[in-house]
Amino acid sequence: AGRVRVAGCIVTFRSDLEDVARAAQSFKAANLSTHLTVIDNRSGPAYFEALRDAVYSDRIIDSGANRGFGFGHNCGIRTAPVCDYYLVLNPDIVIHAGALERMVEFMDRNPDVGLAGPRILNPDGSLQHLNKQLPTVFDLFARRFLPKALQRLPWVRRRMDRYVMLDKGYDSVVDVPYVSGCFML
Repeated sequence: AGRVRVAGCIVTFRSDLEDVARAAQSFKAANLSTHLTVIDNRSGPAYFEALRDAVYSDRIIDSGANRGFGFGHNCGIRTAPVCDYYLVLNPDIVIHAGALERMVEFMDRNPDVGLAGPRILNPDGSLQHLNKQLPTVFDLFARRFLPKALQRLPWVRRRMDRYVMLDKGYDSVVDVPYVSGCFML
């Protein structure tokens, strides 16, 4: 393939085939030159054949081993065509019409930005709080181990809200220290 604007990659391991097909279709629907690689992290021969039948992509590769998300995306990067941007995409993400185009425009206008992530919504339209500050030990402990009753204490709640950047919001461009890997351009 020649140079494309966006080379995207979806890594699967026994992911729901309908989800993967929707993710691939939403990526390929972008009004940009694209190339999509789907890397299967060794879900098995039957799954791999079903994946090939269910998902429209430019390339589907069996990675040969299940060594994780990063390993799969490294396989995708190594096999990607020359591109302006590389997209890491989870198999259950649906890209809303025009969103990828707007992100590419943003990246074109801001060459000092190395990575962009969009606002991520749940299937019901509610916001996922995926932007994060760099965590302190307390932030990690509070999110993982504090009982819900203690998490509702005002000072703990403020701290947890700050950690997921609710103080910055999700409706404008913000410098984010820690971006979710589910959709990164």
